[in-house]
Amino acid sequence: MVANAFAQVLPASVAEVPVCSVLVGGAAGGRCAHAAPALAVLLAAALFGIYHVAHSPSFDQPAMILLLTGGGLATRAFLAVTDDLWGTIALHDWSAMFGVTGALTAADRLGELPVPRWPLFAMALSVLVPLAAGDAVRRRHPAAPQQ
Repeated sequence: MVANAFAQVLPASVAEVPVCSVLVGGAAGGRCAHAAPALAVLLAAALFGIYHVAHSPSFDQPAMILLLTGGGLATRAFLAVTDDLWGTIALHDWSAMFGVTGALTAADRLGELPVPRWPLFAMALSVLVPLAAGDAVRRRHPAAPQQ
């Protein structure tokens, strides 16, 4: 059940962390040198919370969006401290997995997860391959230092 839930959430985690935390947070962080780290963390967290307006119930409710903004804050702060994309994705996916299994429990649908769901594993693998390729390119060609 845990592997199914982790695999189910992984494609979203692989998309959310690089977009909200790396691209948006990194772009915001490069704009103002003295406020960069705080601005990057806050903007990425806000975007992560707001993104859930387009999500399914119960994740699209105002109280949940506020809670998820806090989760986005923790995720972006973890990335800022560790500079570890893979670790941040794993942390995000682990915490999101609890949210998804909680929602399935509330909807009395948790019984859908105990049997291995091979399409979930295939989908999870399909997002890891391009992420690994992009990360390899990023590591081979690091960004030039900002002046």
